[in-house]
Amino acid sequence: MPRAFAALRHARGRWAIALSSGEALRTLVEHAPADLERKLRAARVLAGSPRLADEARALGFGDIRIAAGARPADLVAARDGRSRRGIR
Repeated sequence: MPRAFAALRHARGRWAIALSSGEALRTLVEHAPADLERKLRAARVLAGSPRLADEARALGFGDIRIAAGARPADLVAARDGRSRRGIR
């Protein structure tokens, strides 16, 4: 994970986290370096279900969108507020 966090330090723009596993989000939060915590919590979470959205909220995330499902196309559509039909 250290290389991934190093890459995130240089990432521009706002982050989006595609969430299909509450355990994965908890692991990310637990292992994130302190210098990335603020930017991590400001990321838009694209939750694959209402339950996952609740987990993200409980972990301190505020910008959460619930996708129609946990498939990649559903999560991408939720990022931009589009229906999945527009994703090919």
